[in-house]
Amino acid sequence: MPEANTPILVHIGSIREESLRILQTAALPTFIATLENESGKIETLKNNVPRLFVAKHPITSQGDDAVLHEYSLSEFNSLAPVSGLKKLYPGLVEKQHRTVETHTLEAALKAHKLNAAPIAQLIIEQLEGAQALLQTLEAQGQLHSLTKLWVRTSPESLYAGMPTQSELIATCEQLGFEIVDTQANDPDFVLVELKRNPLYSEYKKLQEKAAKLAQREKEQADTNEKAQAEIAQLKQTHEKLTQQHGEQLKKAQAESTQLKQEREKLTKQQETLREQLRAQQQSNQTLEAEMQAAQARQNKLAIELERAEAQLDLIKDLLLKDKLLQG
Repeated sequence: MPEANTPILVHIGSIREESLRILQTAALPTFIATLENESGKIETLKNNVPRLFVAKHPITSQGDDAVLHEYSLSEFNSLAPVSGLKKLYPGLVEKQHRTVETHTLEAALKAHKLNAAPIAQLIIEQLEGAQALLQTLEAQGQLHSLTKLWVRTSPESLYAGMPTQSELIATCEQLGFEIVDTQANDPDFVLVELKRNPLYSEYKKLQEKAAKLAQREKEQADTNEKAQAEIAQLKQTHEKLTQQHGEQLKKAQAESTQLKQEREKLTKQQETLREQLRAQQQSNQTLEAEMQAAQARQNKLAIELERAEAQLDLIKDLLLKDKLLQG
């Protein structure tokens, strides 16, 4: 296993003559994932590269199960059925097709403990999946360390869903690559060599800066939106509290008015009772005086009655004496 910072070469797809020469002369630890069953080419590579790692499963951008189409010429094996290729090779026969497990490049490298190694050179001979694979690898940052890139393509779409040469090169240019050379032993299968555009690094820095600014703007917008939401919530709360306070104030004022009215009513009742008490007291005093006067008169009458009874007794005694004297 190479050191974690040792650059590697990755080859995906059929091993054709041009790519075989590149693999043998690159002098880099090499990882290959091919749809062919060519043990002779793999043995040749084992004898000519510093370290060779062979994937157990085909490589796709998503790592899902796929259908492997195997043809009478194994270098045309693919993960999509042929379309325009039949026009170039009318005698090409599909031997069989079967469902196979595929891995992402990241998972395949990790299986060989190569996931930390920077990819310095990349060869994609898997025509039907080259575009999607490049876009996925760029999005994952796996192309950032590339110094060289080769892609096999064709002026026509040879497999279902395969981009044409112009479409694939346009994608590469969008990803920051420019054409260095093309190898066209077979004009229908052109191996295009590309390198990073010198302005790509500066472009990526500006792109990252723009992404950071966009993220800051989004965060600021989110913060502002959150603040506006909080302000709106506080405003609603304030309005609700103001309404509640107003209602409570009205209720308190009503209760205060009612209590004031009840107090005034009680005060009037107290004054009335005081007046009644004073009148009753005056009446009681008058009755008391009348009772005292009546008592005095009664006492006087009693004395006069006693005097009258005494005089009557005296007269009775005198009459009795007279009667006795006359008898």
